[in-house]
Amino acid sequence: MPRLAPSSAGPTDDNVHALTILARVMADDAISQPTDLDELRLVENTVLSFGNRIGEHVAQWTVDLSKPGEIERKIEELCWMAVIGFGVAGWTWAQDIKPDGREFHADFFQ
Repeated sequence: MPRLAPSSAGPTDDNVHALTILARVMADDAISQPTDLDELRLVENTVLSFGNRIGEHVAQWTVDLSKPGEIERKIEELCWMAVIGFGVAGWTWAQDIKPDGREFHADFFQ
């Protein structure tokens, strides 16, 4: 199966892991926090400000359906992305903010 066309956002190879994409996005000096950190508009503001650049990185994620087990591997990569995004980022946020005195629960529901 053909890959998406590589972008100018960084190096590509034949097996790019989702966490590699995350690392590239985090290391990209052209991407920063949006100026408006309103919780209800944070994703929207990020996409408006940096969506094209983030998309260039994401386009480098490879999926080769000719490899047995590829779908399972890629789903596992996405699961690890969720753990990093919600678990680690949530823990960091909860330690800094401690909203309403609540404890952090890494259960994706709070």
